[in-house]
Amino acid sequence: MAITARLFAGVRERAGQRTIEVGGSTIADVRASLAELCPPVADLLGACRFALDDEFVFDETPVPDGATVDVIPPVSGG
Repeated sequence: MAITARLFAGVRERAGQRTIEVGGSTIADVRASLAELCPPVADLLGACRFALDDEFVFDETPVPDGATVDVIPPVSGG
């Protein structure tokens, strides 16, 4: 499956790119594929939220072929 992962904030900075093509049929699969394809972000992914169609989703959520998944790390600020 061809899925585009859009990377934000610290994940994007570590990866050195805005998007990466990953595989998988669920969000958990996408997370694992991203960790394998881009090791510099692997340790951040456990704390990240994933969004599909502008909604936060869970690891068991199915991901259709051709989807774009947003990878959003925790942020802080004031």
